[in-house]
Amino acid sequence: MSNYKIDINLLIKATGDPFADAGGLVIKFLYGQPHLKNQTILELIEYVAKIYVNSWGSKIHAFFLNSTITQPAFKSDRKIEETLKYYKSLIEGTASGSEGYCRISGHKAKLYFAGRDNHILSGSGTFINFHHSFEGGLSLSKEILIRMFFVPFGLMQLSDKIALLHSNNERVSEFFITQNCQANLNVLASGVAEGISKAHNNNPANALFSFADECSTDLKIIYENESDIYEKEDITINLYHFTNFGASPEVVIYLLSSNIFKFYAFSTSNLKFKKQWGNFLRSHYRNSKFKDAIFNEETQIWEGKKEIPGYETSKIWRNVIF
Repeated sequence: MSNYKIDINLLIKATGDPFADAGGLVIKFLYGQPHLKNQTILELIEYVAKIYVNSWGSKIHAFFLNSTITQPAFKSDRKIEETLKYYKSLIEGTASGSEGYCRISGHKAKLYFAGRDNHILSGSGTFINFHHSFEGGLSLSKEILIRMFFVPFGLMQLSDKIALLHSNNERVSEFFITQNCQANLNVLASGVAEGISKAHNNNPANALFSFADECSTDLKIIYENESDIYEKEDITINLYHFTNFGASPEVVIYLLSSNIFKFYAFSTSNLKFKKQWGNFLRSHYRNSKFKDAIFNEETQIWEGKKEIPGYETSKIWRNVIF
């Protein structure tokens, strides 16, 4: 990793920007893999570029518009070649830029314009109103632009958009990114990878609370009694449900505040209330195809005129409580 003039720490440390942090956590995950730990950053870019192009069919249009990977005029080999050419110019400092302070990391460096081709949900071309002082793009350091390239590998498809979970607690953010990275590696190993991994739940609100469940159990973020509920650290989770595709970029942000997270984790883990809370949640799932369905707390199944699917299916229905 010392072949190029680049600060590895600036590639992985937290910045507070959800996309930059996601990319940094992907880089950290990849460098933790035995077969990748001695790679230069350019070799790591090549490794991921080949996945995007050869395994995913260049289907990262929801992230980048007319990038070196999604450019329709380029064939597969050229997509990879142009990608390496661009990032090598950043790493070696030969790309056109100017000195200043990076708008995301805050460190002084040579800065480059970022648009929708190399950054997510940014302005591009004539949309200069997105940028400070109406410049041609956001002024970012090479480390931040490199981070952005890795973002797709650490996220997931949720319904018709992409989902990014970001927390004020870095351990929580890393847990989400690591899960997705590992899922992508597993699918690649099986030889059936077609693109970014897909979420099991297509409802953003349900998915957000499902992730809160995983945090409570896998990360041991549990509030076990009433006296402890205010002593634990405050954890917020934000879900960015977005697409940067074509002429219709969009983002919807779902916010799970620390108070709601504490209450939810407490209710789902406290033995005194766990059963009642579970029944309360399950009874509030709704689906227009099963309007007459009623949840039977005794049998723990849905009952109605039509045959009702099991909980694994009904849990993806809309839940008014969530």
